[in-house]
Amino acid sequence: MNLSYFFVLMQSNFLECLIFTLLYLKVYRASNSWVRCFAVTSLANCITHPVVFFGFMASGLTYFWAVLWAEGFAIASETILHKGVLNQTLTLRNAIFASFLANLVSWRLGNFFDFHGRPVAHPRGMF
Repeated sequence: MNLSYFFVLMQSNFLECLIFTLLYLKVYRASNSWVRCFAVTSLANCITHPVVFFGFMASGLTYFWAVLWAEGFAIASETILHKGVLNQTLTLRNAIFASFLANLVSWRLGNFFDFHGRPVAHPRGMF
């Protein structure tokens, strides 16, 4: 069994959980627990990550457009889920910024910490 995708998903989830939890609990002073932040982020990643990874990135678009559409989808979906679950303490603006930052960090750092230890190149080029 090939566990490469599982490691990529867990890596992305871990990076995003750190960003969301730090922003929600330390910066925004939300009243939610870190366990709830981790749970919501993990649920969001389990929903959006396969769509991004196997849908947008395998769609035949160039790397630039695939990443643009995929990250836009991930940010919008995760914002809706986080705002819906953590509604009482989180403004829409804060949810959008947190989702944007978490996805940006996950996307960029994921290239450095991927399962094989080297950056992953897109086979169809940048544009």
